[in-house]
Amino acid sequence: MQGPSPLLSEATISSGVDVFFHSLQNLQSRFPKSEIFVVYLPSVMTSYRHVENMGLAHIQVRGRPKRAVSISFMEKRSDHICKLINAATSRVGATFIDVRSAVRKATRREILHGPRDGSHFNKLGYEVLATAVVNGVRQEKRNKVCKDISSN
Repeated sequence: MQGPSPLLSEATISSGVDVFFHSLQNLQSRFPKSEIFVVYLPSVMTSYRHVENMGLAHIQVRGRPKRAVSISFMEKRSDHICKLINAATSRVGATFIDVRSAVRKATRREILHGPRDGSHFNKLGYEVLATAVVNGVRQEKRNKVCKDISSN
């Protein structure tokens, strides 16, 4: 998805988070001695600052049209889903790492997606992601909240 689930209902997002929570519980029960880390990635659309107020988004299903979605809505949706995933992660006792700030900071000066596939990181994007994850794993005192993407 180019954006953070812009075309999904709140009920569908809630169901997805519930499946995520139960999957984490299952993972934890299978590997009780392992520390589990959850890394929250930004969508492509929320990885960059935009000069326009609107963006195009769609769920990548053949035949489904793109729809205009406000960038403000996308940023708020990203923050909302981040908070839901963080809460589910905390309930299981896993460690949450939000890399959206690191990605957004890097995109101020570089393009981190494409050129072959604009929906996925390029080499530099994966390097930024890897550095952010390693930094998150190394932190002794981790940030337990999602920082609003619009403030980055």
